[in-house]
Amino acid sequence: MNFPKETLFNIDTVEFSVANADVDMTLLKAKTRGEVYCDGEKKSSKTNRRRIAGYQKRHAVHVRYESMARELSVEGSIFAYKSGQNVYTSPNLKNGCLNVLQDLKKKIGLNAGEEKLPAAWLAGEITLSRVDIAVNLAFKSDEQLSRVLKQVAHQLVGHRGSMHKIGNSIYWSPQLGTKYQIVMYMKHPQMLAKRNKDKSDDNEHYDQLVSDCKGMLRLEIRFRGSLLRELGLDQASAWDSDTARTLFEKYAKRLKLLNVLSPVVTKQELDCVKPKLRAVLALAKLGGDLETVYSKRTLQVHRAAFRALGIDIDAPPTTGEMRKLRTILLSGKRVAKVPAWLAKNAEKVARNPKF
Repeated sequence: MNFPKETLFNIDTVEFSVANADVDMTLLKAKTRGEVYCDGEKKSSKTNRRRIAGYQKRHAVHVRYESMARELSVEGSIFAYKSGQNVYTSPNLKNGCLNVLQDLKKKIGLNAGEEKLPAAWLAGEITLSRVDIAVNLAFKSDEQLSRVLKQVAHQLVGHRGSMHKIGNSIYWSPQLGTKYQIVMYMKHPQMLAKRNKDKSDDNEHYDQLVSDCKGMLRLEIRFRGSLLRELGLDQASAWDSDTARTLFEKYAKRLKLLNVLSPVVTKQELDCVKPKLRAVLALAKLGGDLETVYSKRTLQVHRAAFRALGIDIDAPPTTGEMRKLRTILLSGKRVAKVPAWLAKNAEKVARNPKF
């Protein structure tokens, strides 16, 4: 699955850690979560998660510090932390991590005695245990998008891997999500909910962003540490400007979506299939129960034949014409463009950090 050249692959939530880190515990103000002793000697001491507020108080990162190992762990939407929004960010993962670390110098005294961050961090020695990459897709309205997501959810039930749906959010987790998870959700309702809890003073531009998210589908792939290590992408130094695109497109191809039938039987559609399949197609389009007509084995053969044609005979027929879900959902024309008023901000968060 290849997206248009201008597609923005947005890095969202990232979990990462850096070694040889020193912090000012009086600024961190975090309680110790647990200490481990061996033969009476303290071996480790890790703090509880500490929330560090981001730009305009909208997106925070959470940090933990292991004092014995001098390891700092960070979790959060790295670009949203710096810009106040995570709808349009950047594919430049290393710069995003470095900008957060630079900001933490002031807020928790990270290596406060040094003028610059350690050279190893600048070179990309930043260990990654989770990276979320997302693409924004545009529909005419939230209502249209909701109907499409219902059909997608029905199909994913038949995929290998667990699937669950909460409201208008769909989670597909091959191998129980131990390596990656594909998530689809309506961005506008999520933004409205966040706006209702907003404590920021800068609301004009954010309200415009919320409005621009109407009809937006967020297609997000969440990559776990085990897969990142397997792919040799568990260090920020391994990521370049094309990594987010390459990784996203590779795993988005695993989302096999078929066409959903319309309830109207037409000669044109019947002529597109072999004669022995026409009765099956007609019955499926009319909403008939195929399992009461065909044996389990015969139905398996018919399903395979229609899957080869890109058609799902199990999904309930939709209204109007046949829905080509894969085309509807993953067409390059669906990719949402960064609003002109927000373009400069999107470029700003992608710049090299200043040290």
